[in-house]
Amino acid sequence: ALTTGLRANELRSLTVSDLDTQENGLRLRKEWTKNRKESFQPLTEILVKCLSKSVQLGEPIDAYTKYSIWSPKAILPNPLLYVPAHPARGFHIDLKAAGIPKENEEGKLDFHALRNTCGLNSEVHV
Repeated sequence: ALTTGLRANELRSLTVSDLDTQENGLRLRKEWTKNRKESFQPLTEILVKCLSKSVQLGEPIDAYTKYSIWSPKAILPNPLLYVPAHPARGFHIDLKAAGIPKENEEGKLDFHALRNTCGLNSEVHV
């Protein structure tokens, strides 16, 4: 989420076929993007390699099998990533472990804030 600017549902909708290893990015399908337009989200080469390796090792399927509260029928075939049902809960646990407050004088940190962080570092094509 931090490096893509994608929403949790968009991340959850990604399949292996959406990963473009030649152009180093993600093909975003109009069926699940908020603006209902196809697009391309560039990624760093290292992230594309890590995602490819994770898929080759079967990590997304293993994580859904081990941690998911959803029925097997609800899991996409060939998911690119494991995205929990409630990613904000994990995000808040990580903030606490890192000693980062959820709120400060500048506002509130939540999972959706990762989209803004991505926008500060690169152009987002969503």
